[in-house]
Amino acid sequence: MFNVKPIIFVSSTVSDLSNEREAARLAIEQINCKPSMCENTFIAQNRNSIDVCLNEVIKADVYILLLGGKYGYELDDGVSITEKEWFIADREGKPILVFNLKKIKTEQKQNDFANKVGNIYDGKFWKEVNSAFQLKDEIQKSLLTLFEEEKIKRKQNTEKLYSSLINIDFAQKIFIGALNIDRKEIIKNSINSERKLFKKSTNREVIYEALKQQNLKFSSDWVCFNNKIVSFHDISNSSIPLHNIVDTGTIEEFSTSEFYSIDDDYKNVFKTLLKFCLIQKLYKMGVEWVKNYNHFRFMPPDENLSKRVAKWHSKKDATRTVFEQTSREWKEKTYYTCKHFAFKIAFIDIENKWYISIVPDWAFTFDGKKPLYNEKDKITYLKRNERNQHVFNHVKFISHFLQYKDEDNLFSNKYKFIDFGDIVNFDSFPILNDDSWSMNEKEDVNNVLSDKIQVTLKF
Repeated sequence: MFNVKPIIFVSSTVSDLSNEREAARLAIEQINCKPSMCENTFIAQNRNSIDVCLNEVIKADVYILLLGGKYGYELDDGVSITEKEWFIADREGKPILVFNLKKIKTEQKQNDFANKVGNIYDGKFWKEVNSAFQLKDEIQKSLLTLFEEEKIKRKQNTEKLYSSLINIDFAQKIFIGALNIDRKEIIKNSINSERKLFKKSTNREVIYEALKQQNLKFSSDWVCFNNKIVSFHDISNSSIPLHNIVDTGTIEEFSTSEFYSIDDDYKNVFKTLLKFCLIQKLYKMGVEWVKNYNHFRFMPPDENLSKRVAKWHSKKDATRTVFEQTSREWKEKTYYTCKHFAFKIAFIDIENKWYISIVPDWAFTFDGKKPLYNEKDKITYLKRNERNQHVFNHVKFISHFLQYKDEDNLFSNKYKFIDFGDIVNFDSFPILNDDSWSMNEKEDVNNVLSDKIQVTLKF
């Protein structure tokens, strides 16, 4: 695959072909490519000239050979630097374009070199040119044809690339209303509450307490911003508990796009609102937001810490263990370990389209809530041994879980403010050779990186 701005190395003798090399430079630059030429583009380097030239050939995307009348300066082994450059380009598998200039080749070595380059079986088909003007046109035509062939080849040599992004949809209206509560009075009256408030308590804590003091309860899918309630719920509706703690004369309705487009602060508020909507949706599905870990965690199905298995569908119907308790005996005592599947999220907008980014995670507790003493080591072990296929399956499962609908229960309450689509994929992404990423790694590291070797992850 070529660079965004392909590098074209021009190889020939220099002093006798100054006009032709200048024509090559112009031809290359005019089609938005970068010429690599010793007299124009090379910089001073702390290496000998031979190494510099050959290294530039290796770095180039395309190699152009101008065959003139002279063989050129010969190295200690009797081979010219031009022939060395051609050999390196051929060895490295570079695309090679040869232009045979109408120059009398009086030197036998140059004739031999030309015959080798143009050999009917092993050489390259060259173009004969009569002048620098013709050379310029022919170089441009040949390069553009080569680039078109490469473009077609790239299209044929592609794969489907899956991201960790999932399409999302949400309500199209958002409501804002100024708070109408006496903060000091609510904090004062919370003295007998289960959770006493203080001067430094957050607005969210105060709002929950304000509702409680009016014998009201409400879900978590709202945000307090600039002393205002922001929610997808229509807070002008008196049946909505939040209606009772806002100044109804200040309630405004916005389209969601209008709201998050105001500025970056409003966009961040909108992302926070989406997170609280997801917290509300998943809480009913037995997945809780754990603030200290900044992730969503699958919780046990009951107080007995029974094993929890979720059904899902990939290529076929499958199940996945998302919570499990194990035990071991040590010194006549029983020690319990609870393993939770979890995931972190971020809401992202790209060109006014919204996605949720998923990062699979884990948690280890001894009672379903309190962290295990060596939790960090266990998580590190799991993540170190997970391969691409493991992680991709995690993301596929989470995507399926987020899209879950109880098809058997027509009266189930579907959460209406946020919905999830499929994983974002790219159909025509150039194939990446995974082996090239890990060829310099040790064998044991390669085993970890490889998807071909199946490993059972212990815990």
